[in-house]
Amino acid sequence: VIADYFLHTNQVAKASIYLDQVLEINPKNGEAQLMLADIALRSNDLTKSLGHLEKGFAEDDVSIGRKINLIKGLEPYAFSANPDAEQLREGLGKLYTIIYDESLENDTLHYSYGIFLRELGEGKKAVDQFEKVTLLNPDNYNAWRQLLFMDYELERFDRMASNGEKAIEVFPAQPDMYLLTAIGYLETQQFDKAEEWLFLGQDLVVNDIGLKAEFVHQKGRLESKKGNYEKALDLYNEARKIDPQNGNVYLSITETLLQLGNSEEAMKLVNNALTEAPTNAYLMYAKAKIFFHDKKYERTINQIENALIYNVDPQFHELKGDAHFQQGEKDKALEEWKKAKETGRDTQLLNKKINDQQYYEK
Repeated sequence: VIADYFLHTNQVAKASIYLDQVLEINPKNGEAQLMLADIALRSNDLTKSLGHLEKGFAEDDVSIGRKINLIKGLEPYAFSANPDAEQLREGLGKLYTIIYDESLENDTLHYSYGIFLRELGEGKKAVDQFEKVTLLNPDNYNAWRQLLFMDYELERFDRMASNGEKAIEVFPAQPDMYLLTAIGYLETQQFDKAEEWLFLGQDLVVNDIGLKAEFVHQKGRLESKKGNYEKALDLYNEARKIDPQNGNVYLSITETLLQLGNSEEAMKLVNNALTEAPTNAYLMYAKAKIFFHDKKYERTINQIENALIYNVDPQFHELKGDAHFQQGEKDKALEEWKKAKETGRDTQLLNKKINDQQYYEK
């Protein structure tokens, strides 16, 4: 209490002296270590602060909830463009190692650790944590969403479909669970099941233009995968009218038009959309896909670099690597493919490109 008073009244030197005395009497006082960590951080001594945090986190007088909240408070700085970010990421990883204990059966711990691992680009490890949360606390809506999103990112579409059905059992009135389940079945070519979940979920959407458009968008993707390209384009255009800012809809239109051999129309559409939304990274990505299709690899790279200013999506790095490879720049290609993996893309195709140092079409 005395040290806390000194800190709150900005008498840092007195607080530090008092806390040193406390630790002489009781070296296992975790709260004192946390206060010293605070003092060190105020003095911009991150190394010393993390050292105190490690000692404090090892003690039982600090609750697991407080430890998790302290890590979460520092995480934004660990994943931002600041000079201490790398050191923070390493330090926070050590703190999680200290407090991680499966026998606690603490769903908050597993969820927070999963988010941290996801941000590190450790997708498969993050999935393990989110799966643990859904077992410990099936009512954790955010954990199911994270699990399904990670299934999608890792292209574990069979798991995505089965996990989605489990989520629907717990949240039968949440339309996004139906949408994600349908995508899982769509990507595994189980079109009847995909259509069924899209049909069941679309009427649950209330006052959410983006989600409503996404259901129509996925119905279009279903038709495209069946080879019904004109019907798919009609549905994409319907989705575009509902939500003109959905870059993924333009990407799907672009891919379909390219399949039909109409890159000129695809470019015209994307350019018109970029006039309305010039900072939309996914529209830039769609434009880069057109350049790549037309074998304009330098323009592909330039367009991806523009997209990366607004969104660091791993698939952007992968396409940039593909373009470098096609230009004979294998070292640059490998560098971009590795960046894609480091930022969270861990697919079988990407890993094959990295391992073989070779471009493969999807």
